[in-house]
Amino acid sequence: TVFIDMLSVRSAGLNPRGRILNASMIPSPASADRALNLIVSMSSMLFREVTEEVTFRNFLQYLGPFCKSKTKRDLEAIMLRFYEAVGTPMAAAEKPTVSVELNPYRHDEVGREVMDKTLDAALAAYRNYVEETPRPDVRPLLAKPSRVDETQTLKDAASIIFNGGRIAFFSADDRRSFLGVNAGILPQELQADNVSVLHNLSLNLPRLAYDSNQDETYFRAKLAMLIGVATDALTTRMRLIE
Repeated sequence: TVFIDMLSVRSAGLNPRGRILNASMIPSPASADRALNLIVSMSSMLFREVTEEVTFRNFLQYLGPFCKSKTKRDLEAIMLRFYEAVGTPMAAAEKPTVSVELNPYRHDEVGREVMDKTLDAALAAYRNYVEETPRPDVRPLLAKPSRVDETQTLKDAASIIFNGGRIAFFSADDRRSFLGVNAGILPQELQADNVSVLHNLSLNLPRLAYDSNQDETYFRAKLAMLIGVATDALTTRMRLIE
């Protein structure tokens, strides 16, 4: 599971640093279309290394500065194309979940009015995406309203869920993925400035016990060797992603 802070990407753009030779270097975006295309490009690169989920944090704050002069209808069309692009099936049998964090309550310089307009457009576009997609792979993470009178967002989300959409709710201060992984448990040394990576690892111990044929020395030595190889592989993957 990988958490990407899109605010850092907005200021720095996307630079693979030569690690992926066929990936383009994209400068800091200057429009909503370019900003969303950058996420699509980043997703296609991360899909090669991530197995569970890619969570794009601060999605509204990342997109907000490019939405001030656009109407809600224009934003809906742009975001619908984004959902369709990032949710396109891949040739690989397994594809990680893609989730976007929709939290209008986090402070940002663009103001609450722009945040609300962007949020409404994101939900409306997602509703259209759900209606045209039998199994939607893009999944919004929606922050729970901070006031009891802010119920319209919950009603919109409920109607999308009833139509087959996949929306998860979280507290505005949390850092969680759609699958419930808490990024806050990561120690600081395992977090980059804008990327948090959580790995999982499984070893087939019954198979290893069968191969050892009740030889405990062989079992322990083989287990240590497998753990060492897996640790090196996960470390390499984390460095590539960060």
